[in-house]
Amino acid sequence: MIAWSILAAIESGCFDKIIVSTDDTEIAEISKEFGAKVPFSRPQSLSDDYTGTTEFVAHAINWFLQESISFTDVCCLYATAPFVQSSDLQRGFDI
Repeated sequence: MIAWSILAAIESGCFDKIIVSTDDTEIAEISKEFGAKVPFSRPQSLSDDYTGTTEFVAHAINWFLQESISFTDVCCLYATAPFVQSSDLQRGFDI
């Protein structure tokens, strides 16, 4: 399922980098196979069923800032979004 989201993101042409935040090694490997980067492992404290989107997105943003990697835009695309199309991402980016 995550492959669909990664491929839609790549096809959209909206992103310089596609990053996956996960604590699962199998998901990390699949993500890499389909063209995403997995530069860090999400901490266990942010990997339970109760962690909100804001917390894990903030963790990813802070990781990049600590690595002195700058960016202007961030998009959170759920791995469980099998109906997302690249055109949806393009429209969202344009808005």
